[in-house]
Amino acid sequence: IGTDLYSFNQENSRLIRSIILDVVTMLVIFVFAMIEFTFLLDLVRKRRLRLMLISQGRTLRANDVYSDTIMARPVSFLVFTALSMSVVFIPLMMGKFYHPVGHFSKELILGLPISCEMFFFALASIMAGKFVARKGWRFVMRCGLATAGAGLLMSGFSSGMASFLVARSVTGLGAGLFFMSTRSFIHLEKPGEVRRGAFAHFYSAMTAGLAIGAVVGGVTADTFGYATVFFIAFAVLVIAAVCEVLWFRSIMLMEPIGEAHPDGISFRRKTVLFFSDPRVIGFFILILVPTYVASTFLTYYFPIFAETNGVSSSDVGRLFILNGIFVIYLGPVLTGFFSRRISPGRIMLAGSAKISFPVEAR
Repeated sequence: IGTDLYSFNQENSRLIRSIILDVVTMLVIFVFAMIEFTFLLDLVRKRRLRLMLISQGRTLRANDVYSDTIMARPVSFLVFTALSMSVVFIPLMMGKFYHPVGHFSKELILGLPISCEMFFFALASIMAGKFVARKGWRFVMRCGLATAGAGLLMSGFSSGMASFLVARSVTGLGAGLFFMSTRSFIHLEKPGEVRRGAFAHFYSAMTAGLAIGAVVGGVTADTFGYATVFFIAFAVLVIAAVCEVLWFRSIMLMEPIGEAHPDGISFRRKTVLFFSDPRVIGFFILILVPTYVASTFLTYYFPIFAETNGVSSSDVGRLFILNGIFVIYLGPVLTGFFSRRISPGRIMLAGSAKISFPVEAR
């Protein structure tokens, strides 16, 4: 029996390319994970050093600055890694459950899980402020972790469109509670420089987690199936919850938390005043909403487009991590470059416009 040498060479070339992509992907994941692990070790060292200096009554030096608000970075990294592990195949999994519903198009039905998740994320983000004021950031954060974990388990056990939509809604609700409670925790820090640094670390960890979660979830889905990804994500979220309990047991800030003085304005009145501000309305209508609509290209249209062109979930995850690398490393450089030349408002408009470009690409 003869051998088709051309086909043999083509298959070997394809296999070699696949191995190279896998090696590069694992290398990038390893680098991201080591960066976060090294950062965590440095935080632990600084915390121990500050405790030692305080116990000895010595004055803190400039490079001894430490605040537990920065510990939100490793926790957020684990949480958003877990939450983003399914982002590359949510529409595809909904397609497995799809059956015609009235006059609604298939494309609309496939986009419902992401829409429900984002809606409840936004709803939780709005209501979390009231819950934090009543119960405290710690209680809301733990409720968010528990709710998100329940949503991940429900997603893994989903057997139809209705159960999957409910599961993604619960996950979005938990993610929104965690997101806003973490922001409230960081806002406890009084020195502006320390607080801004903690916020920067929080968003960096969130972006890195989204990138790593996407590629790990894609590879896992290709190998073990969609449902397994949710169970692994739940395990990662449990680890994040354990870290939260251990690291946030007692909070150390640069300045002690002062006593709160109520301003006499109800939460409802504050909400009305906030959303009736013309600047807030303009920000939502002209920047936030268009930006999020355009950015759904990655989470909805792109996975479906990739599957119809024979692209695996692993490759979709690799493109997500490529997007994360540009955000993490190129974003701060470009922001610093342009902020010295144009106003922040114009930078936001330019960034929003740039996000919309891939939607028109063919």
